[in-house]
Amino acid sequence: MTKENVIANVQASLGSLFTKDDVINCINMVQEQPQPQPQQDFRNILSMVQDRVVDAINGHHWNDSSSVEVENIEYTIRNGNEIEIESLDVDANQLRRDLLDGIEDLFNDLWAEHQMRIEIVNENK
Repeated sequence: MTKENVIANVQASLGSLFTKDDVINCINMVQEQPQPQPQQDFRNILSMVQDRVVDAINGHHWNDSSSVEVENIEYTIRNGNEIEIESLDVDANQLRRDLLDGIEDLFNDLWAEHQMRIEIVNENK
């Protein structure tokens, strides 16, 4: 039974003096709200971070040459003017920025949600 149900039952009852046992029984009827487990909260946050990273990667413009720099390329020209790339370094600065921005936005959203919950708790006191 929730707090609201207990209050409604008390208000619906006939007015009288309540004994200590009545008050204790009334308090025992109130069910506490289950508190989220820290481990579950962490898993939810981790899942949200993973989702934001996947969204950033999927939303990245891979064909935009300004977002990827190729450095230190080693290649060999073979017969028939075939170019064989042996090694190269890729620097995807824009992808890195997109990932970091997405994660920062996520934590800003989580902070705003936390602040809103604190305000609700303070209003209910």
